[in-house]
Amino acid sequence: MQNITTDENLMKFCGRLSFVKFNSINYACVSKEYYKSCKSSNGYCTQFGTYSGQKVGSEGLLLHKAAVVMELTAPYKSKH
Repeated sequence: MQNITTDENLMKFCGRLSFVKFNSINYACVSKEYYKSCKSSNGYCTQFGTYSGQKVGSEGLLLHKAAVVMELTAPYKSKH
């Protein structure tokens, strides 16, 4: 699992959804949160996910961001 990066993006959102995130410190106070997995060599986006509320993975209670990273990088884990 080399040359892969996971990034978090906020996109300004004007609308009504149950999973919109409010952050008074950020420039986009009401925003949708996206996570994407990219190849670091060329910046090509291979996978992305949208934050839609709290998730609990099968490995127990993980922090949300750690669970997202594990989910986005799962296809690249070596099978030993």
